[in-house]
Amino acid sequence: MSIKRIAIATGALVALAVIGVTIDRMTNSHGESGAGQTLLGDVDLSKAKMFTIRKDKDQVTLRPSDAGWVIAEYADFPANEDQLRKLAFQLAESVLEHKVTERKEKLGDLGALTMEENEGKFTPDVTGAELIVTGEGETPLLHLVAGNSRSSGAGFGGQYIRRKAETVAYLISDALEIPAKPSDWLPKKIFDFDAGKNLKGISIVRAGKPNLVFGREDEKSAWVNKGSQIKPFDANKVKRMAQDTASFGLAGLAQPGQSPKQLGRTRLAKVELSLLDKRVYRIEIGEDKAADGNRYLVVSAELPTDVSDAELQQKVADFNARFGKRVVAVYDWEGEAVLKVAKDFMVGEDKH
Repeated sequence: MSIKRIAIATGALVALAVIGVTIDRMTNSHGESGAGQTLLGDVDLSKAKMFTIRKDKDQVTLRPSDAGWVIAEYADFPANEDQLRKLAFQLAESVLEHKVTERKEKLGDLGALTMEENEGKFTPDVTGAELIVTGEGETPLLHLVAGNSRSSGAGFGGQYIRRKAETVAYLISDALEIPAKPSDWLPKKIFDFDAGKNLKGISIVRAGKPNLVFGREDEKSAWVNKGSQIKPFDANKVKRMAQDTASFGLAGLAQPGQSPKQLGRTRLAKVELSLLDKRVYRIEIGEDKAADGNRYLVVSAELPTDVSDAELQQKVADFNARFGKRVVAVYDWEGEAVLKVAKDFMVGEDKH
């Protein structure tokens, strides 16, 4: 992977490399780990090839690819690199404030036991979350057990933590942000545009209901109704729907083998979002809630063939490479933003 490609597409890799330099400098001045020393000791995060986080029945595996850091449990769907970068910096900056215990029998009181050490079972406030960092060829670089937060006593706050190979537990000032659910590592948003500045048109097609079509000339223009008759029409409700749709966040991905019925996709609404720069996003979203309470959709991007803007072409290509034909979830209340009928846009009407 070229340096330019890393800098543009995989900022987290750059962050890890920078952190590696920082850690070298810190360990040279501090020496071996212990109270007052860095959490990482002599670990160089720039050599990290995999982050594994597990707690109870949950596990997430993050690893680099040519397109950036991905989530293994989601068939290498792109991970939230800002979140990974934040964790990397947090690991680099954490200092072991003081030793809490070096007695193995006290680790359970701190929530700093692994499930393996707890007879293979998860017990709240006894077993903690594990963070495992491996390098080339799955060489172990770091294995931490993050225990309970300190919730009482003078100067309460922080988190108990230990290295898996040691029975010594320390306190760090800020709890590590290491959720173990794969869904917690997804990018926060589906779309990268600002509805107020970029969105030009919205159409909604639902079986058995009149089609809805709304548009405007530019970002300063009011939304107008171009579809079925709506009187009295409330343009502000279209504006709110546009903002809510552009803010769709990822709640998860469909798992292999799940049926359309399980995903609430036996009936589909079709939504088209057209942008002022000529990009078009198409959404097919389930009319019903899935078994997990979310709404599942497929989304794709297009650009007219007469548009030669290389940056827009790359944005569309990257978007489709990320989402392709994947079925992704949004929270129910977000999905409802586009599951509208004509009367939802009348003055004074707020419900179907």
